[in-house]
Amino acid sequence: MRYDGAVHAFDLHGRPELEREVILRPQLLEVRYRTTNYLLHAPWLGGWIQVWRTMDSTDPPAAAEAADPAAAVVPDEEVWTESIRVYQVDLAAQTLVEIKDLIDHALFVGCNYSFSLVASDCPGVLPNHVYYTDNDEMYALYSPENPRDIGVYNVGDGSFHDVKPPCPWLNWPLPSWITPSLGYAKK
Repeated sequence: MRYDGAVHAFDLHGRPELEREVILRPQLLEVRYRTTNYLLHAPWLGGWIQVWRTMDSTDPPAAAEAADPAAAVVPDEEVWTESIRVYQVDLAAQTLVEIKDLIDHALFVGCNYSFSLVASDCPGVLPNHVYYTDNDEMYALYSPENPRDIGVYNVGDGSFHDVKPPCPWLNWPLPSWITPSLGYAKK
């Protein structure tokens, strides 16, 4: 998936090599500098969804002016999620349709893996929510003392809830989702 929402498929075994097929053409939506897109399989909707996450940040010079003039260190830029939009991919019409109901599902997006779960099958997981983690490696590398952007977004009402790690010094590597396999049996 590209920054503009377009989806391309590559046939690694076809002739000619690396033949590309455009599955979904570019979408003319607001694309900003700090927008990250995620593609997730949504079998309950009969296809795919895209999650568009837009980040915002403090202006380092403005933050420096507000800081204590006696301080020797200028605060770094802080980054946070400003908005999240969820779209159902309509391949027939070649469009994205914004949705506000995930029908008892929760989405997990981040730098390593994006997936969906049936919320009623997972105690503690809220339906109709997007769980997100940092995905900006440069931010984590160059601003290790700044808080990580981890939170939960309610698709229905548009509210955000920050998740603060218990140990603020745990800033590297980037947070990631882990999905354990409960079907493993040692023989």
